[in-house]
Amino acid sequence: MSNQRFSPEFKDEAVRQIVDRGYSVAEVSERLGVSAHSLYKWVKAVKPDKTDGQAAALIEALCEQRGGYHWVSHGWLETRRA
Repeated sequence: MSNQRFSPEFKDEAVRQIVDRGYSVAEVSERLGVSAHSLYKWVKAVKPDKTDGQAAALIEALCEQRGGYHWVSHGWLETRRA
């Protein structure tokens, strides 16, 4: 296991090669001499997690289903006026 440190600029460029330019993690790993594990961690750190979007969609659907309520950090809050 290596304790080699990489600059933020190096990490950004490596991630750009994968995310923006479409190179595979294996290609970038081999070309730059960085472990695939590190690259996956760097990419995950900058890409939004799909589960966040899925959770937001679920909450939105529940809000519509409950009609007049919306979710706040501590529970459902009524938004319609009687």
